[in-house]
Amino acid sequence: MKNKGVIFILSFLSFLIFSQVAFAACSFQDLKSCDRQGIISIIKDFLRSRQNDLTKWNTFTSNYGFEIKYPSNYSIFESPDYDKGVTVPVSADSVKLYITNKTSMFFCCEPSYVSVELLGQYFDDLEGWAKDQKFINDDNRYRIQSEGYVTFNGEKAYQIEAEPGIDSPGNAIVVNHDNKTYLIRSTNDFPFFEKIISTFKFLGMNKEKFQATEIVSDNLPDSIEFWTQANCPNSKTYKYIIPDGYDLQGCVAGTTGSHGGCATCRMSKIKLLKKKALPISLSDYNIMKTILFNTSKDELRVYSKCANQEDEPCEDGIILTRYNPSSGLNNIMGAVKFVSKTGNSGGLYYPIAITKDDRKIVFDAEMGSPGAGGSEIDYGFGIADISNGRADFIISVEQIATYGAIFFDGYSKVVYVDEGKNTPVFMKPGPINNGKIVSGDLINGTEKVVLSESYTSYDMDNVKGNVLAFKATKYVVPKDCSAVNGDGEWIDLIPECVIKEVSDRSIDLDMVK
Repeated sequence: MKNKGVIFILSFLSFLIFSQVAFAACSFQDLKSCDRQGIISIIKDFLRSRQNDLTKWNTFTSNYGFEIKYPSNYSIFESPDYDKGVTVPVSADSVKLYITNKTSMFFCCEPSYVSVELLGQYFDDLEGWAKDQKFINDDNRYRIQSEGYVTFNGEKAYQIEAEPGIDSPGNAIVVNHDNKTYLIRSTNDFPFFEKIISTFKFLGMNKEKFQATEIVSDNLPDSIEFWTQANCPNSKTYKYIIPDGYDLQGCVAGTTGSHGGCATCRMSKIKLLKKKALPISLSDYNIMKTILFNTSKDELRVYSKCANQEDEPCEDGIILTRYNPSSGLNNIMGAVKFVSKTGNSGGLYYPIAITKDDRKIVFDAEMGSPGAGGSEIDYGFGIADISNGRADFIISVEQIATYGAIFFDGYSKVVYVDEGKNTPVFMKPGPINNGKIVSGDLINGTEKVVLSESYTSYDMDNVKGNVLAFKATKYVVPKDCSAVNGDGEWIDLIPECVIKEVSDRSIDLDMVK
């Protein structure tokens, strides 16, 4: 009690001294302003500057991974006890807290506060959650000035800002971090809201959680990349144990003792992705085929509801998983759906191989029977990049070749024939005008034209090393041979008078610029 009395006396003396200084300053600047209102204005400016000085603010640290600052003359508590008319003290284990400068308003009037709450569960759809809440309903939606996704503390968040009013929902930010969902909100008339939430920050708990010595990039809860004292998870000894709820995206061995590790510790740079809830169960599927990865002992497993044959594509699509024989984990990568590019055709891409760097899957389309009036259409070969993990449940397959593809160099390269601009219509041997040879690098995604000669079509034989062997058919039209109809248009069939000059040729694909 004596200490409180001393503090009160000192505070009162400080106030008196400041008042005298304020009066002197006021008089020095302008004698007319040396009235009561002038002094009060200067004192208010002084107190306001004290409130804006963050170094004078108190700091609250939560055991749930965040801290927030608030003015020293404000109150912070866990909740109001309306029955007793008192506030429940806050603790580091409180899942909700209030900051206010008018505690008494909780028991008589419309309160004015900022609150921080750890919600009871993790919500992946922040926008959907926010719109389901009572403080954002149809009755008060007309007061909302803006809403949408923002970046808050380096995390993706959903923010709502509303104009003042008795029925205003106030301001709210709902944000995910470290597999938790936080709600930060305020009443619409709360002072210093922007200032207070600018002090909110998540604490560095991720190093301990992931046993990281150095974090490369932290995009939690979606992904994190870091260095750790261990071998890659696929190693037999001293391997890194992946935390629950995450999948391994990549691992690179580092130099012993680097990146914050001990002098004799083996180091690995690991990237993890958060597992997502998937809308299927494998219980209704059967294993159709298995393809081995190249840089590990993992297996790409193909699941289908249909019979284990590719004679007719399964319109239910297929499911791809990555199975680890050592751990027994069978992680779902996603689904490949039956596609229809025209009304009279449809097909399904089936995996046939994995590129030698294990970053992409190569597919071959199995076509269904064409509908009425449809023709034989082939979606050819496709590829899907799996190097960045599964961004969505549906795996998007991009077409890379339509006809006659040859893969080589561990499925890292491809050569195929395609439509040629220098060949007439009558040279079509079937559903395609193969008047151009194209080579592609599946690792870096580049392509280049190998050959495209006038009046010439190509049929490829094989690739040995990087040398392509193929047959070239040169079409020669004699002067007395008509290859056009009466309207001067190329006819669809090859006239009998057209001469075909077939030759066996080869070309070094590495020499093509």
